[in-house]
Amino acid sequence: GIRAKFFLELGAIIAACFIGISFVNSQLLEKVYMWNVERNLTSIAKETENAGINYFPLLTDFEIKENVSIDLYDNQDNYLFEGKRNYLSGNRINIIERKENRDGSYFNVVCAEGSQTQYILYGKSFKNGYHIEISTEINPIQENASLATRVTTIITILALSFALLFIFEYSRRFTRPLIQMSEVMEKIANLDFSSRSEIDRNDEIGTLSHNINKVSDSLDKALTELREKNA
Repeated sequence: GIRAKFFLELGAIIAACFIGISFVNSQLLEKVYMWNVERNLTSIAKETENAGINYFPLLTDFEIKENVSIDLYDNQDNYLFEGKRNYLSGNRINIIERKENRDGSYFNVVCAEGSQTQYILYGKSFKNGYHIEISTEINPIQENASLATRVTTIITILALSFALLFIFEYSRRFTRPLIQMSEVMEKIANLDFSSRSEIDRNDEIGTLSHNINKVSDSLDKALTELREKNA
């Protein structure tokens, strides 16, 4: 019937939207996290370069707030600031992935030899010859992305369930007057004019209900006159 078709079609559209959102979220969320981390590391380097020689308190604050390790070198590769976290200090580093930018800066995905923990490392040379390297652990990023994906999936399922319940109730209320008018029209087709369409609405369905009653009255009057003439 029309109620089932209405429910299935509208439900399928809503379900497809929710499933599409969930799929896109699961595929892109980790990439968005990585992009945000890269942007954050770039911002730290830019602020450090603009700070000039007042870098020590700034970098210490960045390490605490942003959960990163920062190393700053002069143009002779001497330490100006050594990160307190020492994620990669003293270890042989394996570069898993490297991306170079147009300004000469780069992003490396690295891990210490003998360790499975991966880090994203951003390096950039300043105009004054200084060089900065900022690193942060990738695993928490992936864990946060995975957790956010699971939470979003659960919310999507719950939202879809409530949406289907709403669609079911809406389809019932939307199609009820159409079913009622269909029943009245079926009786009119069998020349039974005793039923009236009782739908009183200020829209097209209300207008259709009113016209059905007019047709019923006109046919009833015409058939009555015809019977009288035949008699």
